[in-house]
Amino acid sequence: RVLFRSVFRNWQVQWRLRGGMWADEPGCSSIGFRAGTSCNVTGLQIYAAYDLRVKEACQDPFADSQYTQAPAFLFRQPGEWDILVEPSPSMRALVDVLASPVRCIASALGLQLSICYDQGAEGRTLSITRTDLPGRGWDLLFWLRCVMQPLSAADLGPEVQAAPPLSLNLARPTFISLFAEYDLAGSIGSCACAAPELQLKNA
Repeated sequence: RVLFRSVFRNWQVQWRLRGGMWADEPGCSSIGFRAGTSCNVTGLQIYAAYDLRVKEACQDPFADSQYTQAPAFLFRQPGEWDILVEPSPSMRALVDVLASPVRCIASALGLQLSICYDQGAEGRTLSITRTDLPGRGWDLLFWLRCVMQPLSAADLGPEVQAAPPLSLNLARPTFISLFAEYDLAGSIGSCACAAPELQLKNA
């Protein structure tokens, strides 16, 4: 018996309506060289949520790779799409949004979230941080809407100024230090990469 464990056969790309049955994308599966790592997925509809996954297939099926799955996505119009964000046990999570956006907003009811852009290669990875309860993650699914063109960013709504901290108390003074304790407000507005900033100046 001849073994072909290390011989590449093709890329297998599959997509489905979210929660439905997987379907092969013929235009991608016909790529028979390993360096051909891009193809067009056709037949998708706007305002429908999809899953997509890809694996490397070998001549010996036992040597096939596991599937790598992209986050669930929904296309609204050219240059505007939604990404499904999974629950996170920590207050910060990295999210692959599939393309480099100009702006994204989260539709997470009851959560205050700050979004930092350009956290990875090609600017398609965002860092999402929960700010209303420091140290806490989130246990719900929510959609992140992103736009690619500056003009369409206006459709996401106006920029909203962050609220000031509720209080600031200084304690335990020494000759060289003070302990600063503050309470964050309930809203960070549209602030990107939001984080408390403490400033000192001579009186």
